[in-house]
Formats: sequence, structure tokens, C-alpha cells
Amino acid sequence: MYGAVMDNDQETQYRSILARAEEASARPAIEDQDHDALYWQLHDLAEAHYEPAIPFFERCLYNTNARWREDAIRLLGFHYLDYLRGNADLFNHLRYMLIEDPSSDVRITAAMLLRDAKEDTDFPDWALLRALEEDPVIQVRGRAFESLLTQTGVSYEVLRQTMRRIDHEEIDATPSLLKQLIEEHGLDLPTEELTVPFRVRHPLYPRTDQDIPPSTKGR
Repeated sequence: MYGAVMDNDQETQYRSILARAEEASARPAIEDQDHDALYWQLHDLAEAHYEPAIPFFERCLYNTNARWREDAIRLLGFHYLDYLRGNADLFNHLRYMLIEDPSSDVRITAAMLLRDAKEDTDFPDWALLRALEEDPVIQVRGRAFESLLTQTGVSYEVLRQTMRRIDHEEIDATPSLLKQLIEEHGLDLPTEELTVPFRVRHPLYPRTDQDIPPSTKGR
């Protein structure tokens, strides 16, 4: 699936980048400037679909530093979509990161990823809907709404105008607004779940913050 042909020098360079990233990600903290520089090097690996980087990105989803978790979602989710779509457990973990992660930046990134990553026709995605209903941060709710509205298939103009009004706090991002837009534009989508509180927990997933493994908690 991945693993483009590369010469020995490029392979050596990529392995060196991964080694530095492994070392940096194990430290309690890293300077922002150093982190940014390393991120863009890892981005080059991801853009090249460098397959040996996948296990590292997966481990970073559990890093105690929120920046590494956010980076991992971006790099793994936006550059290895075929791999993600074929890994149900990993995909569900990203859903629970949207619901449970203590960092709003991580939750925003997860909501943006879920907009594009799901291929089946299930609507609404339960994690996006729950984030829209319950997340305490308005920006997370806004990105969850944007992802759900994108998945309805409304025109780009409707999406752009609606999100402009939400981002300017002229209207609230709510399940009721989503239902209204679906009905106004005659979209053949189920709306029953948009009219009642939606509480879904995976039976094997921690139910409270205290139960979340320490490795997933962070700044």
C-alpha cells in the first residue's frame, strides 16, 4: 500500500529523522522551535507515505504531551487515510480522543480528521455528534458541526456561509441547526438522533477521566 521506492541516502535520512523524533517524544518537554522543525521533517516522511513511520505516529497518539498527540493525528490521519480506514480499532481510538482528550487542540484536530476519514454512509458519526452536544469548548463544537455538515453533502456555499456565521458567533452550532439545514436542503439523511440527547460509550472504553490510562493524559 505504502512504501515508495527510495534511494539509500533518502532511507538513511528518514531513519535519522525517526530516531530523533523517538528521542524527542520521550522527553517531558521540547522547545517550541525545535518541535516545529521536527514536525515539518516528519511531515516530509508522511507526505512520502513512509511506512516505517506509522508505528511511531500511532505511539504518539498516547504521548503525555498534547502537541505530540495533535501531530500524530495530523500526520497519521491526513497522510495515511487508507491505513486508517482499514484499522477499526485505531479509527475508534481517534473518535475517543475527540471525546476524552484533555487538550482542546487535540479534540479540534480529531474532529477535522473525522470529517474526511470515514468512508461508509453512517450518519451522524456518534463521536462528532457527541462532541457537538457536549464539548465545553466552542471551537471544538464548531469543528464537529463543520465535519457533520460536510458529511451531509450540502453545497460548498451553504457550508461556507453557515460556518462564517458560526465562527462569528451569530448563530450557535447545535444538532437542531444541523437538522434544520438537512431538511431545508431536502437531504435524504436520518435526523432522529439529532433531536434527542446522544450518549454513546464503547463498552470496552474507559467511562470516566479517572479510568483513562495515564499514558493518554497530558497537557
